[in-house]
Parts: sequence; C-alpha cells; structure tokens
Amino acid sequence: MGRTSTAAQYDVLEKQPSLRLDSTHEKHPQSTESLAEDILSTLYAADTNDEHLIRRLQDVVHQTGWYEGLAAAVLTGLENALKAETPMGQAMKDAYEKAKQIVADVFDFVKAHPVFCAVVALGILVILAPWAIEVLGFGELGPIEGLSPSVYMCRGILC
Repeated sequence: MGRTSTAAQYDVLEKQPSLRLDSTHEKHPQSTESLAEDILSTLYAADTNDEHLIRRLQDVVHQTGWYEGLAAAVLTGLENALKAETPMGQAMKDAYEKAKQIVADVFDFVKAHPVFCAVVALGILVILAPWAIEVLGFGELGPIEGLSPSVYMCRGILC
C-alpha cells in the first residue's frame, strides 16, 4: 500500500493542533501525517493484538514518541477509515466488535436507567458549571425556594 493511497484511505490531516509532549519530535523529518499513516496501516494490517503489534507500533514512533498532534491525527484517521469501511485485519475487527458492544451496552444502560444518567449529568454540571444548575432552578441542597425547577429537570426524575 503506497503512501498516497494510505493518506487518502485514512484521510489523515497534516495540520493538527500539537502540544509537544515529547520535544524530540521536532528533530526528525517524518511528518505527523506520515507517522499517523504508518500507525494506521500497522493497526489495520494486524492479525493479532499481541506483543508483535506493540513492537511494530513502537518501531513507528521510536524517534518521536507519542505526542498530542500524532494521537489526534491517528484518531481522525481512524474515524475516517471506520466511516469509509476500510477493510480490517483480524485484530482491528476484534477491537471494533468489542468497542461496538461496549458502546451498545452503555446506550442500553442509559435507556434502562435514565434517572442514574440524569443524576450523573447533574453531577457533572455541579462540578463544571454550577451556575447552570442555579439557572435550572436548583441549588446545592435541591430546588431553590421561590424558583420553579426547570421543565428539563422535572420529568419525574428529581421533582
């Protein structure tokens, strides 16, 4: 598989935001795009998820190490390859099926336990954006007196 067809196949973007977690990256001429292509080709060609795959991946990044821009390019390329239904080796097929099942299980859990998910969502807002909870009519100890809790929160879940 040539470099040109690999780039098109995985649709890896050269320009990715990059926080240099490994300063050696700038000392080597191989681009983020070509490293990501090599990683994706290795992943897609693998028959087994074993120490040989790990060693092959480490060989690809041995000079640069992993850095944010590379991880982002690999993720983008993987997303694009999945959307394009790029043929996979057995290791990728196995990982894809496992990940797909986990996602399905999470969605099933959310459907079966909407109260739990609503409470988790509220907890996230309490931690990250407490002002949003107040706007919805809730304070630290529950509904704020004199305010009507938001219709979004009163689906029989918390009110």
